[in-house]
Amino acid sequence: MDDSATNKRGDKTAEFLLTEYKIFSDSFWRNEETGEKRVEFFITLATAVIGALVALATSQSNLPPEATYAVIVFALVGLLGFGIVTLRRVIKRNSATDEYIRAMDNVRAHFRKDDERLLDYQPFAKRGVRKTGTGGLADVVALMNSLVVAALGVMGGLLIKQTLLVVGAISLVGFVVAWRAQVWFAERKYAQAATARN
Repeated sequence: MDDSATNKRGDKTAEFLLTEYKIFSDSFWRNEETGEKRVEFFITLATAVIGALVALATSQSNLPPEATYAVIVFALVGLLGFGIVTLRRVIKRNSATDEYIRAMDNVRAHFRKDDERLLDYQPFAKRGVRKTGTGGLADVVALMNSLVVAALGVMGGLLIKQTLLVVGAISLVGFVVAWRAQVWFAERKYAQAATARN
């Protein structure tokens, strides 16, 4: 095989890889934007629901107190359900983000291997398993969900007619348990995704 055929094939390979890189890069950004929009929608929904519940609880309505209580609990449970779905989606989005980054790194590695001037080119440090507690979108959703659980704890404490101290303790325990459960779930999913990649 002559050198021109080899060069032509090499050019086509480089063109293919650059096209792939662009596709991965575009998909990465679309994935990021979609996740941010989901979280923004959840925060907007939570704000609207909490505002409506506060208005309901403080209004002079004809609803009996039991009905008002039931509406508040139902709305909070619904909001928590939506929050859990949002958290699961954000975790899945984060795993997809990691896959796009890995794919782009593989394309870069190909070009580094073929050009000794790029051997030291490593724009990002090697990524391990994704962590929670870094202020990412999953952390924001977990925090919102934990606050909803704390509000449900307040409602539960009021239902069983406890003192303010007991109601506060119930809501605090609910918040902490909900936060830890969500962090555990997210870290477990991130570890599973990292294991599947390797």
